[in-house]
Amino acid sequence: MPGRRQRSHFQQIDDFTRGRNFNTNGSDVDWWSNNASLRFQEKSQCIKDRYSSYASKAAGSVTPKFTNKLLVETTADTMGLKAAYWVYCEKLDYPYLLQIIRTGSRIPQKFRVNGPMSNLPEFAQDFQCSRGKDMNPISKCEIW
Repeated sequence: MPGRRQRSHFQQIDDFTRGRNFNTNGSDVDWWSNNASLRFQEKSQCIKDRYSSYASKAAGSVTPKFTNKLLVETTADTMGLKAAYWVYCEKLDYPYLLQIIRTGSRIPQKFRVNGPMSNLPEFAQDFQCSRGKDMNPISKCEIW
């Protein structure tokens, strides 16, 4: 899934509340400004509230428990998807596009997103992609 690699990188940061206490030398120092801490708490609360809202609707009267582990996961999911979106929207000028295709130095980001998506029958069905078009080719490359 596009974003999975990005998501795993964000999770490797450990949890954001502990990982932020280490500077570039690995010393145990809270290097965030008060404003940065406050903004992070606000953004974290937004994610917690959103998840709790989904969980409450799904579970009825059960009060959802939102742990720090869930905060890390949901934050990483959000950041990974946002990174995948940025990748999809990457703008390449034509000469550079030709260069990377010709040299095989890398796959253009748009193809790294669209390629896997176009091979998912579920994607084509859910987004009603016309059969035979770029996002729903007749022949798909499925591994399993």
